[in-house]
Amino acid sequence: MKLSIPQLIWEPTAEAVAAARVTGFIQTVNDRTGLALSSYDDLWTYSTEDIAGFWAAVAQYFDIRWHQPPASVLDDPTMPGTRWFPNATLNYAEHALRTPGGADENHLAVLSIREDGSQTELTLTELRSEVGAAQAGLRRLGVGPGDRVVALVPNTVHALIGFLATAALGAVWSSCSPDFGAGSILDRFIQVEPTVLIAVDGYRYGGKSFRTDETVRKLLDALPSLAGAVHIPELDTPTPTGMIGWNELTARRAAPEFTAVPFSAPLWILYSSGTTGLPKPIVHSVGGILLEHLKSLGLQWDIGPGDRFLWFTTTGWMMWNFLIGGLLVGSTVILYDGSPGYPDLTTLWRIVGDHRASVFGVSAAFVTACQKAGVDPSASISLDALRTIGSTGSPLDESGFDWLSGQVGRDLRTRGGRLVRLGPIDEAGLDEREARRRAAARGRYARNATVQGAAAELFKMWAAVVRTRLAGTRGEIVLCLHDELLLHVPSQAGAEAAAMVVDALGEAAARWAPDRSVRFVADVAVIDRWSDAKG
Repeated sequence: MKLSIPQLIWEPTAEAVAAARVTGFIQTVNDRTGLALSSYDDLWTYSTEDIAGFWAAVAQYFDIRWHQPPASVLDDPTMPGTRWFPNATLNYAEHALRTPGGADENHLAVLSIREDGSQTELTLTELRSEVGAAQAGLRRLGVGPGDRVVALVPNTVHALIGFLATAALGAVWSSCSPDFGAGSILDRFIQVEPTVLIAVDGYRYGGKSFRTDETVRKLLDALPSLAGAVHIPELDTPTPTGMIGWNELTARRAAPEFTAVPFSAPLWILYSSGTTGLPKPIVHSVGGILLEHLKSLGLQWDIGPGDRFLWFTTTGWMMWNFLIGGLLVGSTVILYDGSPGYPDLTTLWRIVGDHRASVFGVSAAFVTACQKAGVDPSASISLDALRTIGSTGSPLDESGFDWLSGQVGRDLRTRGGRLVRLGPIDEAGLDEREARRRAAARGRYARNATVQGAAAELFKMWAAVVRTRLAGTRGEIVLCLHDELLLHVPSQAGAEAAAMVVDALGEAAARWAPDRSVRFVADVAVIDRWSDAKG
């Protein structure tokens, strides 16, 4: 018996395809190569068969500003050790602060909104001025190419300005959200030996204020590499001894200067979750992230001048890095700092409507919360500018897609909009927090769960498949059926493993439970080490 074909909830109109930026890029590739690519599938195939040619076309299409042009595109494709655009130098901030084609020098570059409704607006010209002043201040504190600037900051203009000033200097950025505990922050920052710390005195969330001065003091005491520290008075506290205020940092106005760095130079440092020991630093390169974000935002998301781009995130999540990439393609970036549910779950939807966001990103948890609360965004809020909704983080299940399609997508479809998900879709996945909660409730794990009938055959077949494919790899994948843990087996990569689990279960379900009497997968969760889930 064949598996049912998933319901198609959206496809672009011919007019939307013709107007899409990726269509123009395909024509550029054809002009460069003499090929006759005519579809997205054609372009994807080209990108995998002529890797160097594809990325050279991306660099040309988005007019990369080389300080020193590359000697070639790709030295040697062998991994590890691949060298992209050898000998080339460039600067990320220079691309974020330039005026892309079709954008106005004085267009609104950043709109920052706090939970209390207060707003800060910066045109591109004003943003350049603020970045230049912050860059000059960081230089006075001794920051130069390759140095690390770490920040304990919420999702406000201070974070964006601080990052761009750091990148303009050729230095390396790393940030944590201020709701992290002091230990979690130190576990990250102490590994990168920062030169400067930028930190807020507190933050507001859910209608309440939370001080971070004790956390900041612990950071200052525990980071011996610091040459300076900057105080941002979010809660209007005085500047502590041993720090300078943000206003002092940016007191001297200056135009930004862009230090040329190698294509492979580090841009920022992100971190793994820290579930298996210390969080692992993840370094992204200047050139690699620049090209990837231009390709993703410009071609796959079709974002450009005139768009307004909002994603609910914090500075401790990689979606913040993705969001601010909207500057690269000339869009207005909308930053929101606060709770998505305060004073109620329509807060973000009202921002979308009031500020005419065309691209809106959230987490699956937010969609589920809106769904359970009976929120109907389009009933009272004008969403006529909204073109694309994105979901990332934990997997968005089928009911979440149905809710978006029904409550919001009915309007999106009439305008050629789309629903997008980043990352694998595993039908009904748990996020890590929920997986841990359920695991803790059951104890360490249940080796001998009772399985009967068709479910038993399904389980046996699937277990054999997964054990064979994943033997000897690291980590574990956990299968739950009807909320009962059945199996834990090795898994190396969460996203790939989750996708494989769904495929294997789907095949097995079709054979052993054709009448659908067995739900072939209730929950699939990937965790790094099961012992971490005990409490």
